Amino acid sequence: MLADSFAKYNVETLKISRFNTASLNKLLQALSSYNKLQSLTLTNVRLDIVSAKYLENVIANNLKLKSLDLQFIGVNDDVLAKFSKGFKGDREEAASTKRSEIEQLNLWGNEITENGVVALINNLSKNNSLKKLYLGFNNITDAGMVDIIKFIRNNDSLEFLDLTRNPLTDASALLFAEFMKNNKDMKIKKNNFEINFIYKGNKSTEKGFS
Repeated sequence: MLADSFAKYNVETLKISRFNTASLNKLLQALSSYNKLQSLTLTNVRLDIVSAKYLENVIANNLKLKSLDLQFIGVNDDVLAKFSKGFKGDREEAASTKRSEIEQLNLWGNEITENGVVALINNLSKNNSLKKLYLGFNNITDAGMVDIIKFIRNNDSLEFLDLTRNPLTDASALLFAEFMKNNKDMKIKKNNFEINFIYKGNKSTEKGFS
């Protein structure tokens, strides 16, 4: 079995590339019963809702998974909502403290809108390990900025958020500026947080919480 092979070689880092959907699903299903993975990259594949269910299991069972790279693989809102449930951790214990230790999540270049962002944020609401979140080159509009700011405000670990090349406008920039102005009363208190975003073709980098 594939799962036995992963265990035999103590696989911690895995990159999956150029698999058709059926083969990808078979591999993800095998990974669902493995629990030592620390880094997973999917490239040149396409995630569907079935793949997302298997990926949810992979994430939930590999609590030590630190890095998940899913750039340019067609992740849409439904797929994101499904697999991101895995970040909640051990589903066999309703009040479990065994949660994902994900530190870097890269979703650059997909088909995610503000609806997907809401689902992701809800599934990461108890997370205290995520440091870098890449949401650039998606379809996130100003409507998603309020939820993103709420996530930043309530998260103690996040240090970097990439929103470049989303259809954001001046409204998002103003909303974030107001957030920066009032940050002293917020839960997040650090001087190394950075957010990148582009609106009307201009890249803006804001950093420096105190």
